[in-house]
Amino acid sequence: MERFNKKITQNTKEEKSNTIIINVGGEVFKTSKDHFKRFPKTRLADLDATSGSYEESTNSYFFDRNPVLFHYILDYYKSGQLHIPHNVCYRLVESELAYWQIEYSEMTDCCKKVVEDDFAEFASEESLQQEFNVRQHIYSSQTKQVTKNISNWRIRIWGFLDDQSSSEAAKVCCL
Repeated sequence: MERFNKKITQNTKEEKSNTIIINVGGEVFKTSKDHFKRFPKTRLADLDATSGSYEESTNSYFFDRNPVLFHYILDYYKSGQLHIPHNVCYRLVESELAYWQIEYSEMTDCCKKVVEDDFAEFASEESLQQEFNVRQHIYSSQTKQVTKNISNWRIRIWGFLDDQSSSEAAKVCCL
């Protein structure tokens, strides 16, 4: 029995030394360091006490990032499959992947399709917006020209009616 208790105590100490606490945007995550070793070129693989994100007082790492997406990032480290929620903007996904140094190619095909469709829709909307802005600029330029022409005519008519000496026609009109 004593050997069994000693073994449990030893395993518990090993588990504690292998546990890492990560605070992302105020939400605390506790996981095994071993998950990160599988992906050595990512931000979380390089965590140690000398990291700029390490907080000695809490023995944790703090990242001022979106905790909702971090659930999916952490699942990627655990399962090796990167799934992203379908209701998230592709730019946010792109930003988070870049921050955590995870390649876009790591994303599962089912989620890539959704992200690419979202991007295509955005690109289409952006294209329409640019076209609208160009047309609006052209219309605005034409409107300015018409307004300028009307202003010139208004000044001429005013001078014609107000000042008899402005032209021969003004003299005849004022008789």
